[in-house]
Amino acid sequence: MTVTIMYPGIDMASINETAQWENEIYQIARGDKVEGGRGGAANIQAKQLGNRTRYLYDQMQAIMTSAFTGIYHASDEENGLTHTSEGELFFTSNGPDDEFIFSFFINQGGVAVSAGEVINGRAMLA
Repeated sequence: MTVTIMYPGIDMASINETAQWENEIYQIARGDKVEGGRGGAANIQAKQLGNRTRYLYDQMQAIMTSAFTGIYHASDEENGLTHTSEGELFFTSNGPDDEFIFSFFINQGGVAVSAGEVINGRAMLA
């Protein structure tokens, strides 16, 4: 992932993060010459935090992928019922601002019966 900050009329550089856990986050010291650029003191923290964020994002994606392997990801309940058999589980993705990010259903006789939901992290922070 690349983070690009855009300001109209100003050409800015990007920080390319690496998926790695940073054990410490550098604090700019009084004696540091605050410079930009890849190795500049002003960008060390942003790079380290970007690395941590990418690492955590990749870990979360791996967990979600393995947790949902074999479960049909439907565009909506009707689609889920069309692509599953009696007794099979499917899930739908909800909007980014919804209380629940995923909703799970069981196909019971052609009816989508709620089987649970995964809370949206944004909802927990609200």
